[in-house]
Order: sequence, then structure tokens, then C-alpha cells
Amino acid sequence: MMRLAALFASATVARAALSPREAVLMAAPSTDRLERRLFDLTRRDHLMASAGDWETAELVRAELEASGFDARVEGVPVMRHLPTGAPRLDAVKGDRVLFTAKLSEPILESDPTSDNRYRNHTFIGYSPSGDVRARLVYANYGMPSDYDALKAAGVDVSGAIVLTRYGGCFRGLKAMNAEARGAVATLIYSDPEDDGFARGPTYPDGPWRPEDGVQRGSGQFLSLCAGDPYRLYLDGPSPCGDVNYVPTRPVLPISYADATLFLESLGGPVAPEAFVGALDLTYTLGPSAYDARLHVETNYSRGVLPNVIATLQGRDGGVHAGTPVYAGNHRDAWVFGSIDPHSGTVVLLEAARALAAVVRETGWQPRRTIVLCSWSGEEYGLIGSTAFSETHDELKNALAYVNVDVAVSGNSTLTAAGTQSLDGLFAGAVRDAHVSRGGRDVPLSELWVAADDDEDNKGAIPGVSLLGTLGSGSDYTSMIDVLGIPSVDFSFNDNGSYGTYHSIYDSYAYTTQVVDPGFEHHAAATRLYSLLIYRLADEARVPIAPITESLAITAYVRELAALNASFALDLRPLDAAAEAFAAAAACAERVATAATPATLDAVNERLRTYEKRFLSTGLPDRPWYKHVLQAPGFYLGYGSTSFPGVVHAIEEDDAALAAEQVADAARRVDEAAAYLAGVCA
Repeated sequence: MMRLAALFASATVARAALSPREAVLMAAPSTDRLERRLFDLTRRDHLMASAGDWETAELVRAELEASGFDARVEGVPVMRHLPTGAPRLDAVKGDRVLFTAKLSEPILESDPTSDNRYRNHTFIGYSPSGDVRARLVYANYGMPSDYDALKAAGVDVSGAIVLTRYGGCFRGLKAMNAEARGAVATLIYSDPEDDGFARGPTYPDGPWRPEDGVQRGSGQFLSLCAGDPYRLYLDGPSPCGDVNYVPTRPVLPISYADATLFLESLGGPVAPEAFVGALDLTYTLGPSAYDARLHVETNYSRGVLPNVIATLQGRDGGVHAGTPVYAGNHRDAWVFGSIDPHSGTVVLLEAARALAAVVRETGWQPRRTIVLCSWSGEEYGLIGSTAFSETHDELKNALAYVNVDVAVSGNSTLTAAGTQSLDGLFAGAVRDAHVSRGGRDVPLSELWVAADDDEDNKGAIPGVSLLGTLGSGSDYTSMIDVLGIPSVDFSFNDNGSYGTYHSIYDSYAYTTQVVDPGFEHHAAATRLYSLLIYRLADEARVPIAPITESLAITAYVRELAALNASFALDLRPLDAAAEAFAAAAACAERVATAATPATLDAVNERLRTYEKRFLSTGLPDRPWYKHVLQAPGFYLGYGSTSFPGVVHAIEEDDAALAAEQVADAARRVDEAAAYLAGVCA
């Protein structure tokens, strides 16, 4: 296993101790203030472009301004999508109703905010309205391989309503896959094998999903494109091209209590082992002897979402003339969003206070301008951050983007994903930041499950990369996948035990009673977040190390070779390009280490911008995505795929396209190598 010291000993990691200014950063977070801000942010529901969204935007703007940032609210015209009536789901035979789903999340005495209007309005963003009646078929996770298994079992989903469970891929892709096979509607539930009693105690007694808990969410086909499908803020054509990436048939999330009613009476062939969850019933495939009858009522309307943008001016000339560091978190939520997103929102606000403390106590002005962004619309499909990336040309100057979304959903481990050139930056920060536990300060390196330690880590490169590879599902997507800005995202968690995700119960009570009662992990996340921002903004040599990215590229080529057995693609151009990039990266590292004040600016510019050389004119079937090294998997959404154009061509059994994509990827890697090698001339 290649550990950090063996990978590189560059200036991005090597340092004796915290500087005096960094010591101020580490001492600044207040657990009491973090808790108070979380309480303030979770008092009311605040869907994108709602009154609650604007209320929280003003709270965040005022807090950032009080910390010394120049803060403003930017309104973005968008198309809102909301339920206009309660959904209904029945099992019917003839004119007789056999049973009816509750489609309601009960009020909990221990959770004071659970009596909210949305507890009876489970819905999927961008699902169309509809009244549908059809046979029901169980399709497991709704992945292409699951539909292959149904076909092999003689079960036809054409004209049926499909019942799928969460997991395996982004929820919108479950609808996409169902529509592609002729299904007339999609239901999605959380099986307790994945998120419920089979994993541990359920809320309010523990962190896992209760039987009536429902996961709302966006129905966008996120791996095809992100952002507002209507692009109301643009005058010209959509950068998504002609790609449709919202459902055309109704989609509804339900609880596993409601799913049990339908599954236990479904009938048909017994399900394969891979389809079997943890409910106390025999899983079968259907089709049902009864009809499922679904009513979904939603509506589109024009609205304006509020992004909050706050700037701490650096010595570099600002966002237009300098090389600013961007950091962000989204603020909108399906209901209250105590964990998603406000564990991250309070971290962003407290990091602003920590950076302000350094300014106040030491007279510091950052070398590079810092821009903090509180996005709206992330939950519907990264709407606010995508709009910003498509309307603010100055983003081309960005050095890096640091994202925090679900900052704290547990307290046992720290995981992270990002551009591999940031491996060293992140490793140094987790070594130097800490969490207070049992009266002692524990380095975050003791909690970090690095990608090269975790062979089950999606997007990881075991033995090579410390950061997992970014897929999608949060606001780094347009930054890295479209603009080529090095990005990183992290989260404290506990083996996936976040059972209130996108439910009425993602509340202040859940955080304070179950997840992080003392807010010590929120404070630790603040230390890590602010330290990453500080080092990106203040180190003379930009903390970007292409040598670690070269290791990742070489590993990507090996992964691709393992997929190539049936195609016999000629991967020699990619092998050669990876070798050329490795040589250029090693040379650039030597030059950067030896750089003088007179030569450092030229070196930094190459280090800052070489990532953009990996951008193509657009990936096959999804031109909005441009990065040839990584993208969300076409049929995954959240999870990442390396050399995504090639992999998608292989998945589609298109040998000619695969060869074309190999050539394009090799060309982009060669261009990045040649550009980076320019520092050695």
C-alpha cells in the first residue's frame, strides 16, 4: 500500500507545526454558537425559492457580514416545482380498494418540529402529475442489471408500475431506467436492509430510518445534466443540449411500512437473492394480481432562489484579477435539513468567524481572495451553484473549490473525495486539525478513512489515492466536471447511519439527541474546513500536486484495461499519455519546490490551470459533462466513473465510440502533460 510519505514529500504536506495564525483558526470554533445557529436555521421548512429559503438566506448573509465579509444575496430566476395536493396510492381489484398506503410521517413527541405540513406530502422533485393504474412489478434497485434479471425471469415491466428500493444509483436514474423500459410510474422505498431496523435502532431510539420515514428528493436524471431544466436565467440555448433529464411519468417515494403492504401480496416468481431485503416476507417479482393506483399532484411555477455570496478581499486583486478560493454549502432543504445541509451551513458560518478571528487578532489579509457561497436549489438538482457557474465568468480564475454539504451525519469516521491533486493538502489538514474527545484533542487523521485504506469506498483507488473520486450529488459538480476547478468534499459519518435523510425527521432534535449532542464534530468540521480554505488562500506555492493526480491517472488506465476484455481496445495511447503526464508532474514538482519568488507566479499559474486541459467538448449523450478523467457514472449518479466516455461506450456496447473516446481522453491527458511540462522549459 502506498502511504502518504511514499507517495510524495512535497510542500503541500511537509510542515513542522501549526503557524500562529492557524492556531487561532483551531481555537476559534464555538460549540454553543454552532448549536444556536443550527436551531435558528431549522425552525421552519425552506424549499428552494420559498419564503423560508429567503429567510435563511438573509440570516446567513447577516452572519457573514458580521464576520467581516462583503456579503450579498443574488436572486436567480428558476422554475419551482411543488406538490399541490396529497398523493394517494391504493391496491385495487375491479372497483374494490384492497388497501391504501398511509403516505404520511407520524408526529413524534420527542421531535417538536415533526408536526409539519410536508409530513403528508411525500414527493419527488420534477415528478409530473398523473393518475396511473397498472400492475405492479418489483425491480430491486432499478438498475439496468435488475431489469436484465426481470427479463430473464420472464417478467415484463412495460405498462407496469415498478417498485424499486433506494440504493445503487441516484433516485432520478431509477425513474429514467423504468421509463426506458416502458414503465408507467415508479415507486421508491427504503428497504430496512439498507436503511432501517436491520442496520440498528431506528429514530427516535437510534439513527436509522423508522418504518414510516420517507426519503424525498430530486427526480432529475442527474448523470445527464444538472441545473434548472428551464434555464430561465440564460438568454441562449441550454448547455445541456437536447437532453431531457426530468421524468415524464409519475414518481413517488414511500416508506417501508407502506412498501410491505404491496410486497407481501405481490405474487409472481420468487425474487433472486440479490433482490431480497430485510422485510419479514417472501420477496417476489410480480406482476401483481391487483392493480396499483397512483395519484400524484404537482405544479410548476416561476420563482427566484437566493444565493448568498460573501467575499474576503485578498492581496491578489480580487475575483476578477486574482486567483480566488471558493468554498460553499447549500442552504435549501426538503423540510428542515438539520443534517443535510445545515450541519454544513453552520460549519461555513463558523469558519467565516474563524477566518475573521485571524484577521482581527493578527492583522492578516489573505494572499488570495476568499469567496464563501451559500447556495440554494441544490436539492432539486444543484440549481443555484450551476446557475452561478454558468453566469459568472470570473469563476475561470478560481484556484479551487471546497465543498461541505452533509458535514456531520455521525461521529465515528471522516471520509472525503476530491481531485487527487489535493491529496496532500487534505492529508496535511486532517493531520493538523482535531476533534475534542474525552478531554483530549484527537487528530482527525485518526478518524479519516482514506480511500487507499478502504477498498469498499466508492470512487476510491485502493493503494493509490487518499481522496475518493468525486461523482455528483452536491455543488462541486459544475466546478470540477464542467469548469475543471480542483474540488474537495468531506463528511463525518457513522457507516451510513443517517436514517432521517430527506425526511420530516432531519431535525434539530435528531442532531442534538442522536448525531452530535455536544457539537464537537461540528467544531472539528469547522477546523478542517477553515484550515483547507486558509492554506489554499495563503500559501505562496499553490497547494496543488499533479504528481498525486498522475498516480490516479495511471490507476484509471489499469481499471479501464480490466473492463476492456470484450472490446480489445487499443489502450496504448492512454498508457503513453499517462506516462507523459507522470513525467511532467514529477518535473513540475521539482521546479515548484525549487521556485524563487521571481519564478513562482509562472509555476503557480500552470499548477492552477492544468486541470482544465482534461475538459472535452462534452461526454457522449451528456454534453454538459466535460471532464474526461471522471464524471458521475451514467447509470450511477452519485458514484463516479473514471474515463467516463470510454466506460459509457463499453456499457452501450459501442466499439467505435469506445475507440473514439480513448483517443479523445489520450489527447486531453497529453495536452495537460505538455502544458504542465511548460514549467520545465
